[in-house]
Amino acid sequence: DDVFQQGTAIVSLTWVKGNHTYKFGGELRNQGDYRLDFSAINGTYAFGTQQTALPYIVAGNAAATVGGQPIGFPYASFLLGLVNNGNVKPGSAARIGKHQLGFYAQDTWKITRKITLDYGLRYDYSTYFKEQYGRMAAFSPTIANATAGGHPGGVIYESNCNCNFAKNYPWAFGPRLGLAWQLAPKTVLRAGFGIAYTGTAQYNLAGGVVSATNPFGPSADPGREVMTLGGGLPLTTQQIAWPNFSANYFPVVSSPGQIVGTGPTAVVDQNAGRPGRQYQWSIGIQRQLTKDFLVEASYVGNRQNWLIATNMLNYNFVSNDILKANGLSLSNPADLAILNATITSAAAGRFQNKLPFTGFTGTVAQSLRPFPQFNGGLAPLWSPLGKAWYDSLQAKVTKRFSQGLDFTYAFTWAKELDNFSSGSFDVQNRPLFKSLSSNSRPFVNGLGFNYRLQAWGKNKIMSLAVRDWELGGFMQYASALPIAAPAATTTPALGNVVFQNTVQNRVAGQ
Repeated sequence: DDVFQQGTAIVSLTWVKGNHTYKFGGELRNQGDYRLDFSAINGTYAFGTQQTALPYIVAGNAAATVGGQPIGFPYASFLLGLVNNGNVKPGSAARIGKHQLGFYAQDTWKITRKITLDYGLRYDYSTYFKEQYGRMAAFSPTIANATAGGHPGGVIYESNCNCNFAKNYPWAFGPRLGLAWQLAPKTVLRAGFGIAYTGTAQYNLAGGVVSATNPFGPSADPGREVMTLGGGLPLTTQQIAWPNFSANYFPVVSSPGQIVGTGPTAVVDQNAGRPGRQYQWSIGIQRQLTKDFLVEASYVGNRQNWLIATNMLNYNFVSNDILKANGLSLSNPADLAILNATITSAAAGRFQNKLPFTGFTGTVAQSLRPFPQFNGGLAPLWSPLGKAWYDSLQAKVTKRFSQGLDFTYAFTWAKELDNFSSGSFDVQNRPLFKSLSSNSRPFVNGLGFNYRLQAWGKNKIMSLAVRDWELGGFMQYASALPIAAPAATTTPALGNVVFQNTVQNRVAGQ
């Protein structure tokens, strides 16, 4: 169960003196998430067909079939107590939270009857999410992992590493400036500029970051059970208790005797304490053409950086530099076959039995990863690498009729770009990420109306009951969202040999 809590305190003060209107204020937010996870302390067990099929027909851990029809019966496997795979998790009780505060001061200065200037400054300070007792596991690329024969890639915890996973950004000052200038009796020029900060990443509690998961099975011996219900589960180090502050807690493996497995569910970015920043500006003009007819047009733009973008990092892929250092090329079919080969097989060629550590099992590609003991996990958490660009023309026409009726038409023509929302890209070429935002809608038309009911008849009671009711409506016609480029279909899939997806299909010989 999760319990999310947020306490907020806001204070503001307004002081009018002469032709100045001063405003001061501040806010404080404390966010916390309590996670009680007792979902599988008694274990979850799965039963398959393999354990009650003919042993000599079972291939690997796939279901056995004869003539295309499956044999074996999961319920029979259950009656015999033959478990194919499962999960047993120690109970955990964690709390992850952060703090955010801000202060601001501004002045609206009516310089003349025709010119008004707004200026101010805001300061924000946000911390990154932390587990209150430092029990969150984080990946360290430098700590030796005894489980993997001392290969780099262990786990650290804030409770015992005498460190912080990230630094909080202390310089989030946001100035604001605005101008309203009446150029003529019926024409007003408006302009503004400001810097705003979003705060650090919001609520995000990723599964095993503060709880344990201990999957097991299927058995490495085809068709055999990984355990019997009568014999019980042989406990591993991970399954004994939580929290476990061992640097060798990961990888979590599914079968006894294995070494390669999943790493920490997520890796806290060292810049997780940096809030998103946005530069905003606009300039526009308003013109009253007639008594009841108003038009306005503005250019609105912004630039954003330090946005959360997890798909721009991959801590454990086979880079071009690694391939080059090992004399391999993705353009060579023979090299692709070697990368896909099991390292103990003859198909591995010159890489046969060149294990990164004793007990390693897997493909040549897996052995070349920076941290070959991990075949999953290590997802970036709160990485502020995203950027966004926005430019638009925004126009509006307002027409008021008699008898309480008015219409408003608004039109926006925008261009929205970012470097993180359009799918999977090559993390080795981040500048190529810039593309249309997945939320881009370049043309938006909106038409709204309001009608205030008038007095009806001469009866005062009826008039009071009917008048001043408002009816309103809004209609929008806009561009649809863009269609994302599909993932590459190159065979063999590059995700299996470099562990990094892409939208770029490879051409033979290129």
